[in-house]
Amino acid sequence: MKRNKEVKDRTRNNIFAAAIDELKRNHGLKSQIELAEKMGVNKDTITNIVKGYTEVKDDTLTKLQTACGCIFNLQWLRGESPVMLAKDVKGWAVGDTTDKDRRIAELEREVENKKEIIETQKITIASLQQQVEDLRMMLHQNAAKEVLDKFPFSSAAPDGNRPEIP
Repeated sequence: MKRNKEVKDRTRNNIFAAAIDELKRNHGLKSQIELAEKMGVNKDTITNIVKGYTEVKDDTLTKLQTACGCIFNLQWLRGESPVMLAKDVKGWAVGDTTDKDRRIAELEREVENKKEIIETQKITIASLQQQVEDLRMMLHQNAAKEVLDKFPFSSAAPDGNRPEIP
């Protein structure tokens, strides 16, 4: 059965085929059927990708990575890098924990710094809320004072002189 439609941009399909070739040549893969079983997909899925009938989706690349032990550079599989194997990517090679550990430590420091910033902001917010409450109290007191100032009788001790009421 001949298919009429093919994938327009076969770049990722060609890369997927190159990955299969790498697995067969250097990593003991016997067949596409074996790969399909390891990936948990139908054998026709692999065939359709290689022939260009089916577009390679990110979830298919993830399944390929999982099935082969993450030996490929994911950016290469997506067509974003010329470096095929993860071990050849500087700083993130499989088994190279030095750069990974350094990056994890940097991220942990970044998280701690952000926690400190958040705590400082909480203190600032609490202080501002107290200032707002103090200002409300002052406004209330000023409003009460204005009412008393307009009251026709003196608030002083009675001396027998009462102001006249207009």
